[in-house]
Amino acid sequence: ILTNNNAVSRPSDVLTALLWDMGNNSAVLTNYDADVTAGSTPGGQDLDNVGGNDEWRFRQNPAGLAGVTQHYGVGTAGMGIFGGGGGGQQMQWGLINGKMANANSPINSGTFIQNSATFAFTVPSGFSGTISNVRFQYGTSLTEPSILCANAAACRPPDSDTPTPEPSTFGMMGLAGASLVVAMRRRV
Repeated sequence: ILTNNNAVSRPSDVLTALLWDMGNNSAVLTNYDADVTAGSTPGGQDLDNVGGNDEWRFRQNPAGLAGVTQHYGVGTAGMGIFGGGGGGQQMQWGLINGKMANANSPINSGTFIQNSATFAFTVPSGFSGTISNVRFQYGTSLTEPSILCANAAACRPPDSDTPTPEPSTFGMMGLAGASLVVAMRRRV
């Protein structure tokens, strides 16, 4: 389950991709499924390309994904990795948790997932690797804010005295990454 608990006012606040590494990056994940999580809106939406609206796409490449250091990822904005998706604005169907009163027009006119989306994969039998090199990407470009963690457990809020350009809910993002780890291990 991937959640963005941060209200948004501009495109670079919208969570549009999650990228990661697994073990030695040779595991092939199958049976990809993406849905709006129950209790989130718009409800009942299938987000993958198998009977869904094809807004969130999954990519894996043992040689690495284009433009990043990760080998696996899901995303709604193309960013040179996922192809189309995301509608005309490329951030459509991204994750938000409410819109701020002063949000700009792309945010006010966009279609977003309020709260969270659930992603499921089948992990190869016998896989015992760990999730690492986790990147939470915001906006529609790899040059926009992102949170990079050595592993899911390392995604913690920074020291409150240290200013950062990223959105403020690092703790919940870390929990989302940890949830992905747990969900993937349960699928084994």
